[in-house]
Amino acid sequence: MKILCICLNPAIQRTIVFDDFLINNVNRAKKFREDASGKGVNSCRVLNQIQKNISSVICPLGNENAERFINLSKNSDLNLIPFLIPGEVRECWTLLDSKNKTTTELIVNSEFQNGSPQDEKDFLSLFEKTLPEFDAVLFSGSKSSFWADSLILKIGKIIKNLQKIFLVDFWGPSLIPVLENSTPEIIKINESEFTGTFSQKKHLSRQELKLSIIEKSVQYKNIFIVTRGKNSTFASDNGIFFEFPSEKIEILNTTACGDSFNSGFLYEFLNSCDLEKSLQKGTECASLNAKSLCPGSIF
Repeated sequence: MKILCICLNPAIQRTIVFDDFLINNVNRAKKFREDASGKGVNSCRVLNQIQKNISSVICPLGNENAERFINLSKNSDLNLIPFLIPGEVRECWTLLDSKNKTTTELIVNSEFQNGSPQDEKDFLSLFEKTLPEFDAVLFSGSKSSFWADSLILKIGKIIKNLQKIFLVDFWGPSLIPVLENSTPEIIKINESEFTGTFSQKKHLSRQELKLSIIEKSVQYKNIFIVTRGKNSTFASDNGIFFEFPSEKIEILNTTACGDSFNSGFLYEFLNSCDLEKSLQKGTECASLNAKSLCPGSIF
């Protein structure tokens, strides 16, 4: 079994730990680390920690700082398939306040030069050549404005044409065309993303959310998973509803918990096809990640 992760918007992630972070003050860091990151990258790292070399990640890298990202990936559990494009990889900072137990993310979206139709064609060609050796695809996160809106849909069609198991973790205008044209077997998004995509109301009651998830899984004949932060996870497999409790843990860093959930869930699902066991594995991986400084790590 092999899983290919897709990350269209990777990041160089700096995680900085403070004893107590105070606004309008000089704050001295207690710990600092730097990692290759981005949603699909984080998921790939967790998958390879679950089982060595089970996963690779394909991602575009801005050529101005691509070497730095590649070097960081060598120090991690990643099998990187890079695709160089004009511009630079974005940078993110995670500020951890130990006293108040808060996680604050600062994201700088680096600018890319305008992509050409040839860039997209070459990326899709690389993806299509790479995919046959994999059994499943985990596609998560946003895309850079470098890419045309149609790219995600084209990727979805390639995956479905090659009949690979397909889990996606993105929402809104990116998700709807994929659902309609190349329906993934598994959709995993959080509660606000679900309501933002499928509801005219900003907030749904517990019962409204449950019924809406069931409705969508019946409509698309697939699995919908909706994580709810500290609350239990809701899921429906073609109308059959499941609820799985979250774990009560001491949290260090919430960054990439969703990405880690994706890894654990898909790994177990490919092995057992048991939704409840898969929800359990996803929850376990998310909880382990919350105890780690590294985004997307269960160690």
